[in-house]
Amino acid sequence: EFNLLFDTHDLVEGAWNDVDGMEVMPILSPHPLETTILRFRAHGPDGTVRTYAHYADLSSFKVIDSMTTDDPDAPGLSPADAADAKAAYLEPADLKKVDVGGGIIHGEAQDFTKDSSEELLLSHGVWGDSAKALNNARIAAFGESRLFFPLEEDWQERAAGIALGQYFPTVPQADLDLLASCPVSTLAAGEVLCRKDDPIQAVYLTLGGRLERFDDHGKSLTSLRAGALVNALEHVRGHRASASFKAAVDTVFMTIPGDDFRHFVTRNNLAAEFERIDGIFTALSACSIFAELKSMPGFVEIASAAKTVSVKAGELLDFTGKFLVVISGRAVVFGGTNVVNFTGPGDVCGEHSAFGEDGDLFRARAFDDLTAYAVPVHVVVDKPLILWKLRERYEQRLAVVKSEFCFRWRPEYSMGLPEIDESHESLFQATESIMLQRKSPKDRIKKLWQAFNAHFIEEEQLMAETGYPDLAAHHEEHLRLLVTIEKVEGQLNSGESDESLANAMKECLIHHTLIMDRRYLPWVLPGKGVSSQD
Repeated sequence: EFNLLFDTHDLVEGAWNDVDGMEVMPILSPHPLETTILRFRAHGPDGTVRTYAHYADLSSFKVIDSMTTDDPDAPGLSPADAADAKAAYLEPADLKKVDVGGGIIHGEAQDFTKDSSEELLLSHGVWGDSAKALNNARIAAFGESRLFFPLEEDWQERAAGIALGQYFPTVPQADLDLLASCPVSTLAAGEVLCRKDDPIQAVYLTLGGRLERFDDHGKSLTSLRAGALVNALEHVRGHRASASFKAAVDTVFMTIPGDDFRHFVTRNNLAAEFERIDGIFTALSACSIFAELKSMPGFVEIASAAKTVSVKAGELLDFTGKFLVVISGRAVVFGGTNVVNFTGPGDVCGEHSAFGEDGDLFRARAFDDLTAYAVPVHVVVDKPLILWKLRERYEQRLAVVKSEFCFRWRPEYSMGLPEIDESHESLFQATESIMLQRKSPKDRIKKLWQAFNAHFIEEEQLMAETGYPDLAAHHEEHLRLLVTIEKVEGQLNSGESDESLANAMKECLIHHTLIMDRRYLPWVLPGKGVSSQD
C-alpha cells in the first residue's frame, strides 16, 4: 500500500532537488544508522531565501575522527571525507536542529560552538546546561513553531472551503464560497459550543482544534477533529440540537447563520441527499473498519460515495473496484473451495480489492438475500486508518486459508496460462513430495530452492517479453520468497519441527501463486495483453 499513500521522489545527494516548490538537499553523514542529513530551502515572494537544516542522529566529531584513516584500503573515512562531513554539519542555516545527545549515534553540543546559524536548536537527550554553554543555541519549547513566509490568503476561509467541498461535492463553488466567508471565532478549551435540546440558531464548522461530544453528566463520549459540521442535519429537519459539544482544546470554528444554511440546502436540493448520507453514515459507524475514523468530512465523503446493492441468495458478489459493508443478510466467503467464514451485518467483504488483488483467492456468495453498501476503493486510498483495518481483515482471512491449505493443486488456482499453470502445478507437486521426505534439512531446502528459483526465472522472462511494468518489484518479491525458504534450514537445524517448513512453504505458495502472480495477468493473457506503451 506504500504507493497508495505516498508520492515518492528520488533525491540526488549533495544537490538541491525541487519537490513541489520546496527544495531539499540530502547530505551524506558518516553515521552507523542514519546516513543522510537534510537541508530545506524556500523562496519568498520578495526574493528572500530561507533555509532549515534538519540534522538528525549525527556523529560527533570525536566519532568521525575515530573513523578517519590515511589508508585507502582500510575501512573508514579519508581525511578529506571527514573534513567535508564536519563542514556540512557546520554550514549555517536560518534555522538548524541538531541531535546532540552524545554517544555513538548522536552528535556533541560542543561541536557546534562555532556554528553561525541564525537559530540553533539542540535536541535528542540534551539538557539546559549544554545549551547555556553555547551562546547561540537553545532547546525549543514543545509545540513551538517558526514562521518564515506568512500565508497571504485567509487560511481559515481556505480551510472552510476545502471542508465544505468534501461535504457537498456537487454544489457550485460560488455557493461554497458564500458559506466559507462566514465569521470565525475561537472557543477556549472546556467552553461549550452547544447543548442538547437547545434551539438551533446556527450551524458550526470547526477549522482547527478538536470538539468533544458529552452526555448529560459531562462525560466525554467521542471526539471530532477539525472539519466537524455541527447541527447541520438537525437544522435541515427543523429539530433541536441532538448532542452537546465542547472544545477539548482551543478550537477555531465558523458560525453559519441558520437561515443562510437552510437557504443553501434548499437552493441546491440537498435535503434528500442529507437523509441518504445520514442513513449510510449510521450504518458505517457500526462497522469496526470505520470505528476509529475521527475525520467527519472524510467519513461523509465515504458515505456520499457508497451505493446500496441488493443480491439474491446464492448469487456471486462483485468486488470490482469496491468492497461491501453488509447491512442485512449474510455472505459466505470462500478460499478456493473451502469456506473461510460468514460475513453478517456490520462486517465487510471484498476487502482484497483495496489492495489491487483480484477475486481468484477469495470469492463470496450471498448466503441469504443480502443488502450492502458498496464503498468505492478510490474514496479510501487516502485514508491510512481505513486501509490498515481492511488489511487486518484481509490477513485474518489469509490466515484461515493458510491453516487449511494443503500442497495439492486445485483447478481454481489456474491463471489461464498453460505454461505458467503447469509450472505452478509442478511447484505444488515438488513441495508435497519434498515435505513427505525425511532427508536432511539441507537437501530438502536445496531442492525446494532450486524448484522455486527455476520457476521464477521462467516467469520473469515472460514478464520481460510482455513489457510488464512492475517486473523489478516482482523480482524483489521473488528474492524475498527465496530468502524465506533459506531461513527455514536454520530453524530445522536448531531442532524445530517440520511445521516451520510447512508454514514457510504455505506462505510462499499462497503469496506467490494465488496473490502476487495474478497482478501481471492483464499483460500476458492471450487477447488481453497490455503493451508497454499503454
